[in-house]
Amino acid sequence: MKQAIAYLTDALDAKVETRVFKFDPLYSGGPAYIDGFDYPCYVDLSTLAIDPAPKALLEHDPNAVVGKLENIKNDGEKITCDAIVGGTTLAAKVIEWAERVADWVPSIGVYRIDDRDVEFVPEGAGANVNNQAVVGPAYVCHGGALCEGSFVAIGGDGSARSLLATIWNEDMTKKRK
Repeated sequence: MKQAIAYLTDALDAKVETRVFKFDPLYSGGPAYIDGFDYPCYVDLSTLAIDPAPKALLEHDPNAVVGKLENIKNDGEKITCDAIVGGTTLAAKVIEWAERVADWVPSIGVYRIDDRDVEFVPEGAGANVNNQAVVGPAYVCHGGALCEGSFVAIGGDGSARSLLATIWNEDMTKKRK
């Protein structure tokens, strides 16, 4: 299995509070438009493994670790999870963007075993993936492991969403964290 080595190059900063983002979904199970593929790609969720310690990255950059993924749920049709972000100045920039500018878009990162695991569905042919009918041309990626979820400005899955979680104070007033 191909693996990327993640380096934490950002400075640790104890003043950066941790925030929780809801990736709902991280991946919708539908078509994703990915650089390097000339047709939509579908990740087969029935064959997807979960890496034991998936990271939260910025723009799929293994040198830009901003946190970790937790509470990962794969129901066979979509993947949802929490991204726990904080502790570094780069993480602070992710949080600041979400609080002041706009919501991030999440993007799934999957290691594939090799190219034999990518099935091409020819034009007009059909396949069933993630409980939906797919008509080619398209690619279906079988196997692999969810290794990371990234905060991206422009994502390949138009249905993926990232929301900064709302925290409630004791007096039940909203406090974004």
